[in-house]
Amino acid sequence: MKFEMTKIGSIKIRYAANRNEGKPRETPALERDVTRIEAPVQVLHGECDTFVSVTNSQRLADRLPNSRFAVIPGAAHYAWEDNPSDYLNKVLSLIKEVEANAYPAAKS
Repeated sequence: MKFEMTKIGSIKIRYAANRNEGKPRETPALERDVTRIEAPVQVLHGECDTFVSVTNSQRLADRLPNSRFAVIPGAAHYAWEDNPSDYLNKVLSLIKEVEANAYPAAKS
């Protein structure tokens, strides 16, 4: 299996270059439809994920109109199991931000 490196911010990510290279046949419809999702979305990608390319996760985040993208350090495909603390912090941060925007009086 061929591996390549990419960098997002200060994090280097190693991924399997020959996995997920081709797009599934559903991708064109998904890429079109995903732009209509208005809900806030946190896209998380495990730093060591060799199943899904980080470029796929980044592309998803780029297409979602109200998204955040983050890499979970030391985690593979099941980031919530590999690094539950960082994963949970990202999820709770998004929830806190959404609640603060939905209920401005709660910001104090």
